[in-house]
Amino acid sequence: MDKKIITLMAVFAVVISIASVYAVETTNHDFDGLFKMDVPVDENLTNPVEDGQYAPNLCANAEYSGENISIFYYNESSMSADFKADNLTDYLPQMLKSNSVYMNEPSIDGNLYIWNNTSGGSSNGAYLVGIPSEDASEMVCVEGNNLDDLKTFTNSVQF
Repeated sequence: MDKKIITLMAVFAVVISIASVYAVETTNHDFDGLFKMDVPVDENLTNPVEDGQYAPNLCANAEYSGENISIFYYNESSMSADFKADNLTDYLPQMLKSNSVYMNEPSIDGNLYIWNNTSGGSSNGAYLVGIPSEDASEMVCVEGNNLDDLKTFTNSVQF
């Protein structure tokens, strides 16, 4: 009986060690006073927007790009009258569907809107995960390849 307990404890310790190696170390970052969000410590984010050239930054008010993720900030001023939408949670799916590789309807997981790049009929591994403010007048979307990390980053957004 004691050997089983010791073996289980050893296995548990190994699992915890492996999990901590693969966990992304984050830091809370202030994005020009627009919002705060946890991002990877080693992600060097820049703000390259020149009035957006293609979606999802087509109508973004601000874009921050790093090596592994891109972050897009939207507020109601980015909404175009071309789409009949009451708020960003109505507008953004319509805009993305007509102007980007994120043509599918988002799945909703709690507060999160999740798009999978299915261009060409199959996933290429890219995801866009968005979270709206309480009144849906602002929204932050994070694009990258690791869905679990994107959810973690996006869930940390503070407007």
